[in-house]
Amino acid sequence: MKKWLLSILFLPSLLQAAPELLAPIGFGKGVDYTRSCTDVADDAACDSSNMTGDRRGSAEVRRGTHRLIDQAVSTNPFTSLYRTVITTAGVPISVLIGVSGDTIYYSPSDKITHWLIFKRGLITPNQKFSFATARNLIFMTGNALTDPIYRWDVNASSFTPAILFASTFTAHIYAKYLLWESNYMFAANVRDVKYSSSPYYDDRVYYSYILEPSSFTVDRFINVALGDGEYITGLTTKRSITEGTAIIE
Repeated sequence: MKKWLLSILFLPSLLQAAPELLAPIGFGKGVDYTRSCTDVADDAACDSSNMTGDRRGSAEVRRGTHRLIDQAVSTNPFTSLYRTVITTAGVPISVLIGVSGDTIYYSPSDKITHWLIFKRGLITPNQKFSFATARNLIFMTGNALTDPIYRWDVNASSFTPAILFASTFTAHIYAKYLLWESNYMFAANVRDVKYSSSPYYDDRVYYSYILEPSSFTVDRFINVALGDGEYITGLTTKRSITEGTAIIE
């Protein structure tokens, strides 16, 4: 796993920690209704109303499970799901996005009832997508590096490629992973499609201009621990102990 420190200066560093062995949790105290769920002991449970047990001591969801949306849209599995909230005219709207086969679907309502189609005809079907919500826009990209990064403007009902190749300084990249952090958009594990050879950089991270999530340029990137034999497998973030910085890994 590759990690680096994000601040005004971008400094790559590797952080490693030894695994910690944990003993199994026995739940010997059963259900504890006297405390809130955040305060119950490790070997107790705060609620069991939706679980049913059997003679072997295991549990399952009471009355089984059900489909999130009953509508049948594909013979392929859903390989990606993403839910977020977008504000339209001061009103929050919950939206759900799903990827199945060569199609990107969406359901733009708090009550999820049916799928609509964003995009049909992805170059590579059944990709795993990475998503990021930035400035009331939703960005998404597939891990096959065969399709562009897409942007959905819910308010404008617009679904387009996120990067418009407006100048020679624009980075022509496809990316496996996206992250919006500290008002920057990051795109990692990328393929440069500007050239016919489409060079692939599995340890490179591009970063946008501040507050401009689509503004990737050819000179704004970091090679993380170049040549160490590892590659970037995702992007996530957490707060750093240093004020004004974040750790991206």
